[in-house]
Amino acid sequence: MKLADGATVVTAGPAKEGSIVLTVSDAQTAKVTDVAEIPTKGRNTAGVRVTRYRSEKRLTWAHVGPPEGLLVVVGQQDAPTKPDASRSP
Repeated sequence: MKLADGATVVTAGPAKEGSIVLTVSDAQTAKVTDVAEIPTKGRNTAGVRVTRYRSEKRLTWAHVGPPEGLLVVVGQQDAPTKPDASRSP
């Protein structure tokens, strides 16, 4: 696995069918990807990009597993740390 300078792998392993990949960046952007959408790759490939960074510098949190039991709070556009009530189910 090729990593950029300063990058660290915390853990790795197989993702079960029905799992999701939920990532959150240092800029409070989040993305959810179904693992079925991620192509499998063999050895000596260019890898797979799950998230394309724009202003983000690093991934701050990630979850790989079932979506059940997860709670996500969406912040306001002008105040990301304050919950956006218009996004409530």
